[in-house]
Amino acid sequence: MKIFHRKCFCSVFFLGLVLLCCPLSARSAKAGFTFNDPNIPDGEILIYSSTTDGAITDIVEKTVIKKQGGREFYEITSNSPALDLVLRIERQSMAVLSVEQVKKFNEVTLASKIDVTRQKPNSSNTEIKLVHYTTLKYLMRGFPFAEGQRVRIGFYGESEKSKFSMSLACTKKETIKVRQKPVECYHLELGLDGFFGTFFSNTHLWYSAELPHRLVKFQGTNGPIGSPESLVELVEAAGPGP
Repeated sequence: MKIFHRKCFCSVFFLGLVLLCCPLSARSAKAGFTFNDPNIPDGEILIYSSTTDGAITDIVEKTVIKKQGGREFYEITSNSPALDLVLRIERQSMAVLSVEQVKKFNEVTLASKIDVTRQKPNSSNTEIKLVHYTTLKYLMRGFPFAEGQRVRIGFYGESEKSKFSMSLACTKKETIKVRQKPVECYHLELGLDGFFGTFFSNTHLWYSAELPHRLVKFQGTNGPIGSPESLVELVEAAGPGP
């Protein structure tokens, strides 16, 4: 009788372990590509010089950390003569919560806002989807920088058979000069895949190797396909942080 009880206890104990571990294993198997929190300091101010079609303008960006509903998020404000942005990105998951933009043209000013009310966790290890193109360079501060790391970039709402698929890769770690100052950076390269990639030049982004991985230099198309190319360089970093 004692032997029977002991066998039953062992069977139940083993079954309990299996049931406990299976959900964890399933979650691990389904876990997809995620961004890391770059630990942007509260009150960080970045000033950039942007050159597009020979015209030089300044871009001023400020990040503050806010809390709502028990979760912290970055509120990033970017102001320039052509474009104003307000992005809200959750710290822990780096999920985009909202995008507000004001595009300023000579003939018209256009304002729009996107609120993300529902978003499923990413299940792919090789692809991410963006809410809006303008979020790309901000999310990349949380890219898991490793040489050779590559991920396909998609957009919500586009066809699964889109001919214009893009990929972003971390090519190498290198030291570049910005405003005559050497900065150790991770070099990311964004471009179209396949046949169409031969007709369009790639976009290059350099992020500081040290946290909080600031965007140091940007060279390429600063928008969807067909947008003009820009050279953007960090001029000054103010506020907390190194």
